[in-house]
Amino acid sequence: MSAIIETKLSSDPTRRNWSDLNFATVTFALVAGPLIPFGLFALPALLVTGWIFPFLLVIAFVLAIWSLVSGYAYILFVTRLRGGIGRRESVLLGMATACSMLFVISAAAWISNTDSGSSTAFDSGETSSAVFLLFGILCLPLGALGGWIFWRIGVRPKASADLARVFD
Repeated sequence: MSAIIETKLSSDPTRRNWSDLNFATVTFALVAGPLIPFGLFALPALLVTGWIFPFLLVIAFVLAIWSLVSGYAYILFVTRLRGGIGRRESVLLGMATACSMLFVISAAAWISNTDSGSSTAFDSGETSSAVFLLFGILCLPLGALGGWIFWRIGVRPKASADLARVFD
């Protein structure tokens, strides 16, 4: 049965087998995938004001760590069980990672403020849900671009086998 699934996965040009994934390229792609769209998004802010650079650097670091954690959790648990990963899954993974980023940031802010007893901007329920919804909608295109970059760099099947069939 697994040979049938393996053959089906290897013949589909939009899927890649679990055993064919390379740890180094997947790691690089998980970091580069969200950072490239974030850099494009943050570049105008850097050109307008220079003081925001340390803040954007911290956000980029948290984004890279969250992408690694969520990406490897998906790859190790879901992709490994299914035997492969596809192009749609990669794009949806990028979108889910980008949309859940605000949850990670607010959780980190809540954890850092529990000792001091100060309140955060996310305390009121109505403001919090509107901010989460707006941020999630704005992050969907950036996450889709990040997922596509993840697919192209780290997951996409090698084209050498297809080229060999073309010239035979």
